[in-house]
Amino acid sequence: MSDQQQTVIICDPHVHIYDCFDLGAILDSAFANFSAAAQANDVAQFSAVIMLSETWTDNRFEQLSAAAEAGDTLDTNWSFAKTDEAESLLATRDDGSRVLIIAGRQIVTLENLEIHALATRFKCPDGEPAANIIAQANEAESLVVAPWGFGKWWGKRGKLLNGLMDQWSTEQLLLGDNSGRPWFLPKPEQFSRAITEHRRILPGSDPLPFPGEEKRVGSVGCMLSCHLDLKKPAAGIRALLHGDAIDTTTYMQTERLLPFFRNQIGMQLRKKSS
Repeated sequence: MSDQQQTVIICDPHVHIYDCFDLGAILDSAFANFSAAAQANDVAQFSAVIMLSETWTDNRFEQLSAAAEAGDTLDTNWSFAKTDEAESLLATRDDGSRVLIIAGRQIVTLENLEIHALATRFKCPDGEPAANIIAQANEAESLVVAPWGFGKWWGKRGKLLNGLMDQWSTEQLLLGDNSGRPWFLPKPEQFSRAITEHRRILPGSDPLPFPGEEKRVGSVGCMLSCHLDLKKPAAGIRALLHGDAIDTTTYMQTERLLPFFRNQIGMQLRKKSS
């Protein structure tokens, strides 16, 4: 890869690295899934990007940055290198395959709505009002996304999200979809509104904290055809997704019935045991 090239960015903007995941398997799966998406869309050359949405207690990007400093492979067949910006790293496999890793945060608001601050080192504790979090994340020049979650856009929280979409422009608040959304549910009304407003909807894999879920990474995402500065990829992606000059092609399959209910039960049991 040259420092800057015309290529297709294939990006999964909703990635968690849980303790039960094997790091090498995450990166292997991401590159394999991105490669499959590229082949399905007749893309010959692409830059692979995973965007982290870490919780308040997660610090995997910090660990990866430390590994890059120390030349530590973290018991994988991937090496890690810093870029010219603090919020991105480059992972390179023994065979030369590359995945860009972009920092970001998942924040739970006072109203129990999730907000993502992506492509940033900005960090904010959970529990503040959604409007305050969005304001702070935008001030920090984050890519701000409200991701879909089962039941989280209904009732009072659905009305809250509609109000936030009224308050914040299409550049200041994007929406997120994920592969956990089941096929039998109608599309949320906020997605129809976002399409009308030309507000971007970014689908991501959102792997759950169960062994094997790391295979989801890269199976859902978006594609952008553009120049990408590999020394400052996070800044480039922020600029692209904040603007409307670049069309975004998305790829995603909604969840099947049995896996959806199995995952919902698993998450409820996990919450009770924590």
